[in-house]
Amino acid sequence: MTAYEMMLSESQERMLVVVKQGREQEIIEMCKRYGLEAVAIGKVTEDKMLRLIHKGDVVAEILADTLAEDAPVYYKKSEEPAYFKEFQAMENEEPAVGDLKETLSALL
Repeated sequence: MTAYEMMLSESQERMLVVVKQGREQEIIEMCKRYGLEAVAIGKVTEDKMLRLIHKGDVVAEILADTLAEDAPVYYKKSEEPAYFKEFQAMENEEPAVGDLKETLSALL
């Protein structure tokens, strides 16, 4: 994986698992049983830093809480779309087909 891929939340949520130290091989073996690849790519440290080392270089270093506990929350304005109001205001029209059951059967 590239450093960028490792930092994407998509990768973190779907492809990374935090395992208790010393039990990595158990998880690797379990994944093999299901035809999945697994490798250890990092470790949890005491300093609460997310430090991304890629090909021997530190390419990112940030307090983990900055990304989780202290991340900004955005509240965006929401409103009902105008087209929805238009559809709701339309009169209920009879279907353009005569017999709905017959039409459904013909389509199937």
